[in-house]
Amino acid sequence: MESPLIVFDVGNSRLKAGLFDRADDSRLPDFHACHTQDVSQPLDTTSLLKWVQEFEKPVQSIATGSSPSGVETLILDWSLKSIAVPVALRDRDLLRIEKNVEFPEKVGIDRLLNAMAANRLRPEGQAALVVDSGTATTIDLVDEKGVFQGGAILPGLRLSATALHHYTQLLPQIGLDELHSESKGPVGKETREAIRSGLYWGQIGAIRELTNRMLKEFPNATRLLTGGGAFLLADELNDYELTPNLSLRGFALLAEELLE
Repeated sequence: MESPLIVFDVGNSRLKAGLFDRADDSRLPDFHACHTQDVSQPLDTTSLLKWVQEFEKPVQSIATGSSPSGVETLILDWSLKSIAVPVALRDRDLLRIEKNVEFPEKVGIDRLLNAMAANRLRPEGQAALVVDSGTATTIDLVDEKGVFQGGAILPGLRLSATALHHYTQLLPQIGLDELHSESKGPVGKETREAIRSGLYWGQIGAIRELTNRMLKEFPNATRLLTGGGAFLLADELNDYELTPNLSLRGFALLAEELLE
């Protein structure tokens, strides 16, 4: 692999890093390796250092995400010598996508990166819907001309579970690992089962209702599913293409502009 690049996506819950080939001119860049961790933990440098041990010069890196403070912390705390301090994406004007929204300067960078990636994946003349299941679940529409048209934002699975626990006296905290491993039948026979049902089927129902309404205008839109909760939702949203780390791959498209 020539001219490697490490891309960081710092979210509200997770930090993702991907190793890309800067010479990759494919339809949408794909990573050679990927690392994901809880954003509250110190950066796990073990995997990153293994990626770059064969290179003599420091490997370049870039960073962005839905947590600007997390991006700044990543940069300020940087101590690795074999990987250059990440260059941060702060200027939305670098994102090569037209935005048909009221306040384009306020749209989350992660949503726009998803849209840029979707423009590489959707067939020409066809719209795309992107469902990103993270701390918040976002559902965004790119029209058949590649214009970002906006979308919907709702609480994600983890945020919903935390809110139920924090704002009630008796409801327990449900972790995503429990949603992965335990029954999610619609009728809960005890409290934890009932919460799992509400979290999971409520999320599926909200996504279905919103996307069905969006698809009335674009019935043939390409449907993409990404984010930390994507694998959990994929069985029920089986008419969506599972595309892990979509924003990370979209961000890699901007590497040259940022590093210049």
